[in-house]
Amino acid sequence: MFGSSGNLFDMLKLFDKVFFLKINPELQKERLAHESRENSMGNTEYQREIAVEWGQGLEQKAKSLGIEFIDATRSPKEILKLITFAPGGE
Repeated sequence: MFGSSGNLFDMLKLFDKVFFLKINPELQKERLAHESRENSMGNTEYQREIAVEWGQGLEQKAKSLGIEFIDATRSPKEILKLITFAPGGE
């Protein structure tokens, strides 16, 4: 599963293994602004700045919980392979 919600960290106990997809702020903004996106979130510079700030907060919390990070610039196929073969990710 990919995504996030306001109660994200309350749900961790429901999963055997969790990962944090790490992305640099500039690439995150670029992806949010891409014309192929059907979701309107990220259409404005303000929304992109808020999303980056929110993501940075999530990143700090994930670090403090010892969640394993994965480089989000990897392809979905590479990410799936990492998740599938991670201990607890059978």
